[in-house]
Amino acid sequence: MKVNFLKVFSLASLAYFNIKKSYAYDEFLANTTRLEYFEMTDFKIPTITVHLPPEDYENFILGYDCMRDCDPSFLRRNDACYTASWVDLDHALEVSIEKKYLDIESIKKNTKDYQLVQSVLESKSHHLNLEEFEHLVVSHSDLSLEKIMSINYGLYKYIPPNLDSTASMSFELDGKVETVEKIKIKVGGRSTRNYSKLGYNINIKGKKDFHGVKQLRLRSEVVDPTFIRDKLGYDLYSLIDLPTLSANYAKLYFNDKYMGLFLVRDAFKPHWIEQNYGEKDTTHLYSCDGKYGKNEFFNCHNDALEDDDLTEDPEWTKFIQRLEKTKTREELQEFFDVDKYIRWQVS
Repeated sequence: MKVNFLKVFSLASLAYFNIKKSYAYDEFLANTTRLEYFEMTDFKIPTITVHLPPEDYENFILGYDCMRDCDPSFLRRNDACYTASWVDLDHALEVSIEKKYLDIESIKKNTKDYQLVQSVLESKSHHLNLEEFEHLVVSHSDLSLEKIMSINYGLYKYIPPNLDSTASMSFELDGKVETVEKIKIKVGGRSTRNYSKLGYNINIKGKKDFHGVKQLRLRSEVVDPTFIRDKLGYDLYSLIDLPTLSANYAKLYFNDKYMGLFLVRDAFKPHWIEQNYGEKDTTHLYSCDGKYGKNEFFNCHNDALEDDDLTEDPEWTKFIQRLEKTKTREELQEFFDVDKYIRWQVS
């Protein structure tokens, strides 16, 4: 499991600000506390259906299907991919001849085909349709339409599927269906955006949460054949009383299309801080990365600085300055949870 250590450091730093925990006892993971959503989905797999607007659904699903069907390792004929907005068949013909995928000498021997090519590439009086392009491919090359239109042949610039939509969501568990009227859903993850099965981020809009959660991260777990490694990691952290996310599973649908089984977890966001530490509208949550500065210890950006009301963070500056001056463990323990921090590193 990839744990965002620097986010975790930010959680550990909450001890410095003396924030009290406030969450409920969990029956499955004895002596631990988790949000209601994860308690109610233990040993059960709910169905989450995201109801996308028609245009968003069609655009995303087409991109999603083409990423799979035009992959060289899969290759399945999909005419909608070959005529999608990112494909220009006139340009595809030009590239096919330049790269010698098509035998131009063979084309010249067929008067009708040669006239067609000239009308597209020289006089530009005609735009190629898919039927014409396929005829040229199968008649003057050793390739099939599916193969030459695969992503690796470079006949077009493929646009990976993206999703950033406002939608509604239904949640079905034990025969009971609940509806969330407004959510924001995006493609999630970083390196996993290149995989055939994508992950998604759901943000519950409005003032109310959904059984204790405001953020849901649906992860495809494509690099884990067991599909259980991350789930075990989060549960073990809970059992040894380390601040962590919670995770369970769900089946996901986009409208009527089944997208697969996903790991569902919460996220290190202000609502998570409120539920787990009791601080509402926190300004003490940080994203840390080398791009945020060159501090000897931690280069962090306060997530709340994105709000117009907060332009600087004197408490964090004071914390870093005190950290830099600390010489002993005893001094550090005055304002930092050293034991928990060490346990995080060992884990």
